[in-house]
Amino acid sequence: MDKKKRIKYYDLLRIMSFCMVIFYHMVVQLEVLGICPPEKTAPVYMNTNMHLGMISVAVFFMLSGAGLTLSASKDFSLKKYYTGRFFRLLVPFYVAVLLYYGYSLIVNQYLPFSFREGVPAWRYIFTVLGMDEWVAMHNFPTFTCSIGEWFLGLLLILTVLFPLFWKLMNKFPKAFLAVSACVYVYFLYNYPLSIPMHMSLPVKGFEFILGMYFAKYCKEFPKYLRIAAVPVAFFFFVSKTCWNINYALKITIFAAALFIAASGLEEVLQKRPLRGLEFVNRYSYHLFLVHHVVIYAMTPHFASYYTGLGSVIVFFLMELLVMVICTLAVKLLSDLIVRLARPVKKASTPAKA
Repeated sequence: MDKKKRIKYYDLLRIMSFCMVIFYHMVVQLEVLGICPPEKTAPVYMNTNMHLGMISVAVFFMLSGAGLTLSASKDFSLKKYYTGRFFRLLVPFYVAVLLYYGYSLIVNQYLPFSFREGVPAWRYIFTVLGMDEWVAMHNFPTFTCSIGEWFLGLLLILTVLFPLFWKLMNKFPKAFLAVSACVYVYFLYNYPLSIPMHMSLPVKGFEFILGMYFAKYCKEFPKYLRIAAVPVAFFFFVSKTCWNINYALKITIFAAALFIAASGLEEVLQKRPLRGLEFVNRYSYHLFLVHHVVIYAMTPHFASYYTGLGSVIVFFLMELLVMVICTLAVKLLSDLIVRLARPVKKASTPAKA
């Protein structure tokens, strides 16, 4: 994407969402270990209308659809698209998995397979595809070690489907949106799957498509819509009065309101360099790959040192430091592999006179 046309509130939303996800996973781990009881931690990340983890994931899917739409062009090439996505998504995933395997072998002296005994060896193909956690979530045991979580598997499915979605959106913009919305609503109220609704392909797929439409047709939301979105997002965040509708629908509405409200900051963000936003976003996917593993690996070892809120904050900062180190390692190794794997373009020789 052209740097001059970079939409900076996308960067801001992505960073905000990552902060919410990391904080949520840290707090939940404290609950699991019995360090902080749920009645104390739950009000920090959820109420009757919202859940920070679910909201941030919904925003991510909208941003993914929007980002791919902005990067697509009229001379769209499937080969270039899928090659680029492979290097962008799967190479860092492989690096993160191998680093985690190495850590587990050296420190814990075991391979970190969540489902090892009785699982056919051929199912390791789901790890190679980056979809092991997504498949395992559907009661189909794999060799998952939770890197990328279910999110990556579903994101990869939508990434594969994007060229089809993009073509349908350009050819039949109103009809495609209407059909997508109908499928979304149908699954909200006739849900047949065992996995949580907010993790399902029909629900996340619609949020992904909604992000595509935001990027294609709403690069600048009308002022009245931006203003109206602010109280909607605020209501979800602070209200103790339950809005009695489907919870997955509330997540989508809140995420869309947050997306639209944030767009009102674009003019301010464009007036300032804010290079830090772009810098952090370059590492955001690699941080996503390592953050959950770092939290799972470190928190239990320091459980006995928790004495109160101060120790929680100190330990959280320690985990962030380790996440930064791991993120840099994954990023640097991934970039090195990509440089070695991509063919070097030969310089064109001038025509002879």
